[in-house]
Amino acid sequence: MLEVNRNENIEIISFAEVKKVEGYVGNYVITVEKKPRFTTDDCNGCGACAEVCPIYTTNYFDEYLGARKAIDISFGQAVPFLYDIDRNSCVECFS
Repeated sequence: MLEVNRNENIEIISFAEVKKVEGYVGNYVITVEKKPRFTTDDCNGCGACAEVCPIYTTNYFDEYLGARKAIDISFGQAVPFLYDIDRNSCVECFS
């Protein structure tokens, strides 16, 4: 994933879902819905927010077998390495 991220001809649209694909070989029109991270643009992936977050929730990445913080990175090798907030679990204890 890091090599793909370094390739100038590839745009990674992370934390998004493909909604519709139309067209034919070599001429596609793809509709992508970006999901909100609910973090600020100056997130640098340092992890300070996750260290102080008191809320644990289920981890969808490992099929809900483990726990994660309400603010966390989707998985360890995520590119870009940015945090997102699970708004269903977050109690907004920090502003």
